[in-house]
Amino acid sequence: MNVVGSCLVCPGAVRALGTRPGGDYAVCSSCGTVQLATLPSPEALEQAYREGYRQSGHWCGDAEVDARRRANVDRALADLIVGLHPPDDPRFVVEIGAGWGSLGSELVKREIPYQGIEPSADMAEYARSKGLDVHSGFLHEVSLPSAIRTFVLVAVYEHLLDQEELLREMAARLDPEDGAILILSPTPGIPRLVGRLLSALRPRRPLPEMFSMLAPPWHTCLTSPQGLRLQAERNGLSVELVRPAPSGRDGGLRSVLQRAADVVARGGHGIFGERWPLVLSHLFVLRARP
Repeated sequence: MNVVGSCLVCPGAVRALGTRPGGDYAVCSSCGTVQLATLPSPEALEQAYREGYRQSGHWCGDAEVDARRRANVDRALADLIVGLHPPDDPRFVVEIGAGWGSLGSELVKREIPYQGIEPSADMAEYARSKGLDVHSGFLHEVSLPSAIRTFVLVAVYEHLLDQEELLREMAARLDPEDGAILILSPTPGIPRLVGRLLSALRPRRPLPEMFSMLAPPWHTCLTSPQGLRLQAERNGLSVELVRPAPSGRDGGLRSVLQRAADVVARGGHGIFGERWPLVLSHLFVLRARP
């Protein structure tokens, strides 16, 4: 595979992995991260979100359907968030990319102080109509609670052009004693494995989307567990937990495949740890380094 650029995460070189409609992907030979070979400019990406994201089919446009699909994931995340801090902790959980507010509703149900931030005005308005404290905008534009125990990012990290900029912003606002950052993000094990196989068998054919993991220009960087550790260390954080994330439930055959993928991910991770590639998404918990 030809070198096509530099890794966004580590000093390694990235080599061509394959093409998707809308962009080519490359894989880092050092940390294993998969990223767009050519990144859009911030201005071009912002325009793409503004003009084409709603019609792209990349996200669920029905709030109630989305909540049903995500119900098992939201429960698992809420359980994890509850376990990160003592019971009755009065500090806030802040979700970046709150979407329609399904996780926020699950947390509020458990009487956890919650604030959401959502760039989409329509989604933020819907979440507010459900009684949630969700602000439209970006982290640097929103007034945050003075006491934050956990930042949460679900299916957000892979969309960022500068992941470490957001890590730095969150780290600066966290309680340095026990604040936490929870990230759920697709990771590159399966795209890397399938991409390398297909490049040998059918080099001129486009890559499959693989459960929407490869989705240019929206998914700019699928950071590997090794890569995320490097990012955390550079920003005064440490990775406390890495484990396969549960998949949503889309219904029909796709739901059967998602359940099977969860079993394979948990089983392989239990034996081989982070080296196991057959994981759609990982859960990460980061904390400030002592």
